[in-house]
Amino acid sequence: MARRPPEARPGPRARRSVAAGPTPRYTWIPRWGLVDEIEPPPEPTRDRTARWAQALTPMVQTLATLLAVTALAQAWIYGLLVVNRSRPLDGTLVAWSYAITWGLGVVSVAMVIACLVAFVAWFRHHRERAYADNDRIDPRPGWHLAVGSLVPVLNLVAPAVFVHELANCGHQLPADRLVRTLRLWWAGWVALNLLAALTLVIRFTADSIQWGANAVLLTVLCDAAGAVFALVSVRLLHRAFDPAARGEPATRWLAV
Repeated sequence: MARRPPEARPGPRARRSVAAGPTPRYTWIPRWGLVDEIEPPPEPTRDRTARWAQALTPMVQTLATLLAVTALAQAWIYGLLVVNRSRPLDGTLVAWSYAITWGLGVVSVAMVIACLVAFVAWFRHHRERAYADNDRIDPRPGWHLAVGSLVPVLNLVAPAVFVHELANCGHQLPADRLVRTLRLWWAGWVALNLLAALTLVIRFTADSIQWGANAVLLTVLCDAAGAVFALVSVRLLHRAFDPAARGEPATRWLAV
């Protein structure tokens, strides 16, 4: 390989000494570069059916309290009727007692209707979720649930059918225990409706003071039974079909 002679080669370059200047720095915080924009997770959207379904428990508890107060008011009226058999009563006291009792009765009826609407929404919400967990679609439309639960006489049988269909999709209680409990619930529901119907018939057809007092006594029993049934029903439905209600055992037993 050919090379230049030493006298033709360039000499070494002289290095210049450059005075060190100030350290580079930013006079403001730079805004360039990649920015991680973290957006908060979207809140789960809840439709009107889900809101009504979640409101079922507090509404039923309110209804039970209202029915218990109404039962006490009816018992007060019955006591006035018993006292009135031996001596007359003050007209103002009787008027106020009947006004308060009828007012509580109207509010109780309105609350019962509201709870039935919430019950239909609860049915629809839990049935959709149970069928979706099994990759299925609820075969019953919403109006089936509404008509079967709200129409008198028909609501003696349809709610039990709807609950059993829901139980076949998914539940938290053992199958044999659930079926037995649902049968008892349905028997209590039918008995409560028959007691309410009997009370209404006697109350509006009573032609004597004694039968009027009997109707008041039946109203006391009906309101008290309704309060107990409401609390038992909402507890049963919550334990049987709400996944969050499954409790873990506090003690674990081992075979040794």
